[in-house]
Amino acid sequence: MDDGPHEWRSDLRHEFALWRAGIDRRTISIAQRLGLPRDPEWRRLLEVTDGHAMADRLRRVSILRRVERLDKERISGALAECGVARGGVAALLGARAAAGPMRRDVWLFDSFVGLPEPTFRDGAPAVRLAHNRGDGRLEPIGECVGTLEDVRHFLFDECRLSQDRIHLVEGWFQNTLPSYSGGPIALVHIDGDWYESVRVCLESLWPRVVPGGYVVIDDYGHWEGARRATREFLAKQAGGILLHRRGYTQAYFRKPHR
Repeated sequence: MDDGPHEWRSDLRHEFALWRAGIDRRTISIAQRLGLPRDPEWRRLLEVTDGHAMADRLRRVSILRRVERLDKERISGALAECGVARGGVAALLGARAAAGPMRRDVWLFDSFVGLPEPTFRDGAPAVRLAHNRGDGRLEPIGECVGTLEDVRHFLFDECRLSQDRIHLVEGWFQNTLPSYSGGPIALVHIDGDWYESVRVCLESLWPRVVPGGYVVIDDYGHWEGARRATREFLAKQAGGILLHRRGYTQAYFRKPHR
């Protein structure tokens, strides 16, 4: 696969671990441990969120590292997630925002009824997952469902996060993101899978991302539509933006300082 000249695959030990992970269970265990925070509390949070996140531990740790970098550089702004699923990554963002040195809100966007229909831009595997529905209608296909009630219970009851600075926004991205009313964004994690979902996330929230802020694309390596939407968006940005890869599917980039 041609990843394009704008990409850079970072952290080769993660790449090696993922390559080895298909060989035996011992190696899978090693891969899961690579890059984990040394702090016991963060290890515990990763374990707690295992059954509530679509992203594996390597990807979740990568997101935590991005927030850690923002804190060290004193870059202010909210943390956002587009595609919450069952709340695993959202819980980590909320915990990190509460424990970090910066005062950050957390904005969580999701339909809370699962993925909508894909389109032809997402490829045949996506249409098959949608039970051969590929017209792009904003109707749930019954996949990647995390209800608002379940996510709220996980975040506020099980993880005991404060509700004061966590905002859950229910609805399709096309209907909610253009009217986002929060402040500047330091990091947005986009886990929308499909072309239209990722495109809307990027076009709606990029103007709100602060210089030095991060955009993390969860499905860049896995779904054709997510990759296509990301490449098209980056191709329109002046000056060129370097896309970093983490594992086989996650990608991220930073907004340049002008």
